[in-house]
Formats: sequence, C-alpha cells, structure tokens
Amino acid sequence: MLNEFKQYLLGIGKSENTALNYCDKVKLYFKWCLDSFGSEPQQLYRANVLDYISYMKTIKRYNPKSVNNHLSSLRSFNEFLIASGRQTELAIVKNDFMKILNYSEILNFAQTTTNTK
Repeated sequence: MLNEFKQYLLGIGKSENTALNYCDKVKLYFKWCLDSFGSEPQQLYRANVLDYISYMKTIKRYNPKSVNNHLSSLRSFNEFLIASGRQTELAIVKNDFMKILNYSEILNFAQTTTNTK
C-alpha cells in the first residue's frame, strides 16, 4: 500500500523527497499501530490518531513542528485512502495540528509574564 501511496503523492505533484518523507512517517505510524494493536491499519481511525498524537507528544517528546510533520504525512495518507476508495471519512482535522509560536509571540508572552510579577 505504501508504494501506491508514493505513486499517488508523485501524481499530485509532490517531489520525490517529499513522497519518501511522507512514506517514512506513515511507516512509523504503522510500526506504532503494530506495537500497540498487533497489526498494521488498513484505514485511519480518529481515536487511534488521537492516541498517536498523545504518544508523539508525551512518550517521544516530539516538538510541535515534528508532530505537525507527522500529521501532514498522515493527512495525505488519509486523503489517499479516501481517493482510492479504502476509506470514506477524514481521521485528521485542522485542530489536531499544534500551534507553533513565532518569535514575536514568544516575546509578547515573556513581556506579559514579566509585567505581572
């Protein structure tokens, strides 16, 4: 299925590097599913995706950008599953992605907390 996914990504204009990176991230999700449930998934399930997000944040301690990279890969895989008729619903939604603060937001936060002391 990952070879089909890679071909799908190339077909929608993703670069070879992007396609390989996305496939690697999906393989990591498959490995997590195999370790957690004893089998690789044929579809993405919302509850499992939420558990995987929690795993990435708490066990693996991935930073927000890394979590979002994994989610982007899984979202594309989800879209592939829908396009190929293997799945009908989205399992990853916009709110699953973590907010990444930019430098000015960090400075603003630091000034706010300093001024309240």
